[in-house]
Amino acid sequence: MTPPITDTTLHTYHTLLIHLRGGFPDALSAFARQQTSQGIAVRFIEPAETMAGYLSRHPVSPNHCLLLSDAEETMAAARNLSIAAAGFQRAGAPYLPVPYLFQDFSEDLGDYLRMAYCRFHGLPFTVACTPRLILRETCEADLPQLFEIYKETETSAGGSTDKYTGTAGTTHWFFPAEDPETFLNAYIRTMYGFYQLGMYTVVRRSDNAVIGHCGFDLKTSPLSSSFEEVPFLGYILTRACRGQGYGLEACRACLDYLSDHTDFQEVFCAVAADNSDSLKLARRLGFHSLVILTDHRPHAAGFQSQLPAGHTGQLILRNHL
Repeated sequence: MTPPITDTTLHTYHTLLIHLRGGFPDALSAFARQQTSQGIAVRFIEPAETMAGYLSRHPVSPNHCLLLSDAEETMAAARNLSIAAAGFQRAGAPYLPVPYLFQDFSEDLGDYLRMAYCRFHGLPFTVACTPRLILRETCEADLPQLFEIYKETETSAGGSTDKYTGTAGTTHWFFPAEDPETFLNAYIRTMYGFYQLGMYTVVRRSDNAVIGHCGFDLKTSPLSSSFEEVPFLGYILTRACRGQGYGLEACRACLDYLSDHTDFQEVFCAVAADNSDSLKLARRLGFHSLVILTDHRPHAAGFQSQLPAGHTGQLILRNHL
């Protein structure tokens, strides 16, 4: 039986199998050294070898293995053996019909391969590790803890959309009350799998405790007449963990991930106009422009501008990546 993987263990492969029939690219040697330096065993399969033949002489644990290959039949064999695989797509070669493809053995390939491994085995992908926190995709085991966090919170810590803040600032449970597991499974396939972003579980590294939810939702841009979708940043923390810098640490990690792994050029967040703590956090995160929502009409204003007297509506803040 495979031992359980804790939050302080990065969900990744332990053995990397490489089977290339079209020759070795120049960058492969440096990539292999990088993987080895991270404690990953790199094994090269001879071009004429088959997966079955190699594994009969060199058994590996399918649960901890990832295959890289430029041969469709090799990846099909790996899939039948419950081994995760990613395809090396050579220039001018026939397209490889696999979910995860790459064209260069670059220095930042590791995260992409780790994602391919996690998707294949249904493991939550870790998007960021900070000095005190781990941010990873939400899994079914997180639902009870997250439910309690949303339940205990009467006002949103930084609600990004109407999913987090209601008409009076009341926090709503992120998942539907009925059958949240089904919703989460669809969310994993669409938001995480297709859009490569979403809301992430915030885990405290010192004790592996789930302490919040932080990440992005996609909403129609408030500054465009088109139906263009843009990311909105939002977060919520358990009450006991507020005022300790966890929100700033988690949000910065999410913004870094968005900048490094997507093509979005700007990000928004929504804050209640009377939520001074979240407005201060927004400033520290680089959100400087705002839109005041009055009678559903956006009015652009400078971030330092005074709010209209008695205004308690919602502010849309913008940050350029």
